[in-house]
Amino acid sequence: MSLPKKSDVSKTSDFEVSKTADFSDISVKIFPFPANILLSLPKKSDVSKTSDFEVSKTADFSDISVKIIDFGLAKVAPSLGQEMATQRSRSGLSLLAQAAVFGTMDYAPPEQQGVTSCGKPSAKSDVYAFGKTLYRLLTEESPQTFLQRRLAEAPELFELLSDCVEIEPEKRIDVATLISRLTRLLRQIYQPPPPQPIKQPPSPQPVEKTIQPEEQPRIVQVDKRKWWNQLDDNWKKVFKRKISIDGEPTDSDLEKIVNLHYLDCSENQISDLEPLHANHKKLQTLYCENNQISDLEPLRAMTNLQTLNCSSNEISDLEPLRAVTNLQTLNCSSNQISDLKPLHANKKLQVLDCRQNKISDLEPLRAFTNLQELVCDENQISDLEPLRAVTNLQILNCEKNQISDLEPLHAVTKLQVLDCRQNKISDLELDKFKKAVPNCKVRKSWWW
Repeated sequence: MSLPKKSDVSKTSDFEVSKTADFSDISVKIFPFPANILLSLPKKSDVSKTSDFEVSKTADFSDISVKIIDFGLAKVAPSLGQEMATQRSRSGLSLLAQAAVFGTMDYAPPEQQGVTSCGKPSAKSDVYAFGKTLYRLLTEESPQTFLQRRLAEAPELFELLSDCVEIEPEKRIDVATLISRLTRLLRQIYQPPPPQPIKQPPSPQPVEKTIQPEEQPRIVQVDKRKWWNQLDDNWKKVFKRKISIDGEPTDSDLEKIVNLHYLDCSENQISDLEPLHANHKKLQTLYCENNQISDLEPLRAMTNLQTLNCSSNEISDLEPLRAVTNLQTLNCSSNQISDLKPLHANKKLQVLDCRQNKISDLEPLRAFTNLQELVCDENQISDLEPLRAVTNLQILNCEKNQISDLEPLHAVTKLQVLDCRQNKISDLELDKFKKAVPNCKVRKSWWW
């Protein structure tokens, strides 16, 4: 729950609404982020800070704006005394929970039902409810059952939901992990089909030439079985999951593995991409975020690569990507990169996310006329001049840098979103930009 400073409403774990309160003028909006409810009270009211949230019958709600995430958790509760008199037998519950439990029991976590050993409701309570709700939507069964066989065709999804509905809150995954794992599952579902080969006209037959023994070309073939046997357990797990096998791969399975166009090996404690070097020249999409990778050298020869996510690793040098000129989407955020010069020839880039690095110069991006989205938050950037000619740019996030001048962006008229929070930009400078690019939505503070 997030409250404006002027509000006299405190954060509470239970929410009781007076049955006689008048809400006819209250504006209610769905808020897109979990565990966030915003109550804004511009006018003075006689609402006091209490352990329970009670709306006064005499309060003035004419200007209240309410954003709430879940109507399923709201109910009008009887008095504490009445409930305690009839439900004292509830063992393991707090006194308040014995009086009034909010939420739909099939979906509410133990801490929300008052089980004191599970602590107080938190953001992980939303994760629990989300897991139960998604299980119900996918199986059309009560979440009380929660049986693996109901999602037999999606074992990874069932594993994710199981991690959401752990009884002990500390064992549940957090919201960021939930989003990351869901995103990865969606990528696997909606991965693009491999491109169809282009039919080339038959070329003229070359004139045969007798080759002397010493001139015979060397044919280098990769022994796929030997390559497989040398892989560590993490890589074997990645490839087995990709082609849906449990045991040792057959020769046919190995052929599938080395001809992959799409591979997701994120969050697998991988430290080396070398297994991709010899066999995976056809890769077009690679997700390897949240690992322990420090060197992209094995990707140097992957000239077909179009999408690469290597975020949240230990990478300091993009030099191996210099020849990967077909890249269209690159996410190298949360690494130790200080120089974008190796990307100078990657003119096809449309999306670049390089946030949370040590970058101070955007000069290598000056000729990126195809770039549409740039995320460079939390770096050491002070000058946006190189972006003046990036006229197709539509989204720019440059939060938490050292920028004071937006004038180079006046010519970037296709810009639709600019997030420039926590820089050195004056209100006057911001007004000048808004006049130059009136259709751009600017975010300079925490609230739009």
